[in-house]
Amino acid sequence: LKLKPKAIIEVLHECGITTPSIHQLNNFLRTIKSTKLDPTSISLGEIEQWCLKSSQSIPESDDAPFFASYQIIYDDDGDINENNFRFFITIKRLLQTASISKKIHADATYKLVWQGFPVLIIGATDLDRHFHLFGMAICSNEATQDFRFIFRALQKGMKKLNLEEIDPDFLIADDADAIRVGHFTPSTNNALEATNNVIKKEHTLRERLPLSRFKVLAFEIVEKWSKCYE
Repeated sequence: LKLKPKAIIEVLHECGITTPSIHQLNNFLRTIKSTKLDPTSISLGEIEQWCLKSSQSIPESDDAPFFASYQIIYDDDGDINENNFRFFITIKRLLQTASISKKIHADATYKLVWQGFPVLIIGATDLDRHFHLFGMAICSNEATQDFRFIFRALQKGMKKLNLEEIDPDFLIADDADAIRVGHFTPSTNNALEATNNVIKKEHTLRERLPLSRFKVLAFEIVEKWSKCYE
């Protein structure tokens, strides 16, 4: 129903269905979440196995999500002093839209993942100021190298589908916050921010989900977005 427990009880009551207590409903929802969205905890090794499994082949369906790229860095790799991860989720249909876009927007949003990890959204805004999602990444940090990663992941995805790639000189900038201003470029990122708000309002119900569960929901979000273009 995409509703919180109290609102669910109200809907059931309006439909003439015997309503459970809030305690019974919460127990039921916890069972559903653990079945559908996996346990609340996840290790870096489990993330790596999940990414590896989901990136081995590109799905035949135009609306099936997959990993265009991922990186898992353990604290014993070279001079890295902490664990890091990055993975980029996209879909064939969304990459086809990306291949005809000349300018892209990328930004990070928070308050989605309980552990505080940023979710990086990438896409383009059309002349009617509507935002078109190309994919989303979940990273352990929000830094220049994380934005550079999603730009390169977007390139990798288009290359796998033999689509025309965006100019790499534009994508891989020294400063992730740099903005190239040109003709037909929106002066604000309001459309992208509105998309972030939709994700929080309609998908997470403004609840911060554990990474293990949000990664499953992220697949559903990009799949739903892609099917809007059918």
